Amino acid sequence: MVNKYFNPNTAVVPVYNKPEFSSGKITEIILGESCEIIGTEKNWFQVVQDDGYKGWVNSFFGYVSDKFISTSHLYIGQTISFDWDGQKQFIPFGARIDQNNPIFNDHSWGNSIVPLKQNHVIENVIPLAKTLLGVPYRWGGKTSFGFDCSGLIQTVCRACGIQLPRDAWQQQEALSEYQIEASDALPGDIHFFGEKDKVTHVGFSLNGKKILHAQGWVKEESFNDNESNYNQSLVDKYLSSYSIRRNFRP
Repeated sequence: MVNKYFNPNTAVVPVYNKPEFSSGKITEIILGESCEIIGTEKNWFQVVQDDGYKGWVNSFFGYVSDKFISTSHLYIGQTISFDWDGQKQFIPFGARIDQNNPIFNDHSWGNSIVPLKQNHVIENVIPLAKTLLGVPYRWGGKTSFGFDCSGLIQTVCRACGIQLPRDAWQQQEALSEYQIEASDALPGDIHFFGEKDKVTHVGFSLNGKKILHAQGWVKEESFNDNESNYNQSLVDKYLSSYSIRRNFRP
C-alpha cells in the first residue's frame, strides 16, 4: 500500500476526534504540515501528525499527495495576509514554509522565520512567547489565531528547537526527568496544574512563580501572593514544575 498524505490549503485545519463535525475538535493542522493518512471514511481522512497526534480532518480543507511534502522553516511573526495565485492566504505564527516554494522568495521574511531543524535556543523562549500576549484562547489551537495552553507551549518550544508532545500531560511526562521547585524556576521552565494529580493546564515560568500562559488569552500572571497579578486558582491547582534547561541541553 502506497502511503498518502493530507496537506492543508488553508492557514488552520481543525482536527476532530471522530469523522464528524459534532465529535469535538482536538487539535489543528497548520499551513505547511503534511500528515500521513492512516484511514478514510466517506469524505474524511484519519491522519497522524509529526508529533504522533491522530485525528480526523474533512477532505475539503486540503489535498492529497503521494509523497510527504517537506518544509524547512517555521513562521514566528505576526499573522500576515497576501495574495497567492489569485487567492488571499493568511500565514499565522506557527505556519511552516519551504525554501523551495516560490512563496519563500516572494516575501521579505526578515527575522520572522526560523529553521525547523535547529539547536536548542532556550533563551528565546520567553521573548518569543511575549510576542503572543493578547492572543485569544482557542480550544485545540496552536497558532496566533488562538492557542490552548499546551498548544502555546508546543509551538513556542518548536520555534526554539525544542520538540514537545501536544497535550499538557504528555509534556509533563516528557520533562519528568528534571523536576524543580516552583520558586526555583527560571524563565522558560514549565509549570503544570490540575486536580488529583491529573494535568489539565500548563504555562511558562517568567521567573519563579510568575507565569505566561493561555487562559482566556495569552497573559502574564503569578501564583505568588505578593504580586499584583496573583491568581489564586493557579495556587489551588498547582502540581509541579520542570526545568527546560536540564532536559534540553545544547
